Amino acid sequence: MSKETATRPTKLYFSIVFTVIFFISLILLICWLSLRPHEPKFHVHNFSVLGLADHGLESARFVYNVSVRNSNRRVGISYDTLTTAIYHNGRPIGITPSFNSFDQEPKTTLYISHVLTGGAIAAAAGSGDTWKEIVGDRGSGKVEFQLELRTSLRYERTMWDLRRHGVRAKCQVPVGGDGALLAGYVGQECPS
Repeated sequence: MSKETATRPTKLYFSIVFTVIFFISLILLICWLSLRPHEPKFHVHNFSVLGLADHGLESARFVYNVSVRNSNRRVGISYDTLTTAIYHNGRPIGITPSFNSFDQEPKTTLYISHVLTGGAIAAAAGSGDTWKEIVGDRGSGKVEFQLELRTSLRYERTMWDLRRHGVRAKCQVPVGGDGALLAGYVGQECPS
């Protein structure tokens, strides 16, 4: 028996094993890609600052309406407490828990509305410098705010991922001199 005939069955055996491993890996990759959950999408529909012309942040009211879309076909989402933060030039104006935990079914959209007022704003804003900047920006016709929504979530009915994930959606919400969201930003998606 020659050396070449002895290695031929070995080569055939390893070829079969590697082919089987390749196809099993390919099937697992396709299953993972088709079943992995997608993060929810946040969109701003309304944001306004009432009392922007009054004196101080304590009298202002920040009102927003945001939609949350779960685009997964078979995977529900369970959210923890949703926290809202509003910033002006990177400085916090108000931070507050907005909603307790809630669940979202697959292929659904939830609308979240909330009003941030008074003590929560004053405590986060601190000094009057922030208010002076807002008044100055208002005089130019545009005040830049950032709305940030933070929560942790867990995907339901999936075998791939059962741990909690932190989600942070940051929305640019500039308002005009009247305190209403500028038209070009209505319906915009908030990057995570």
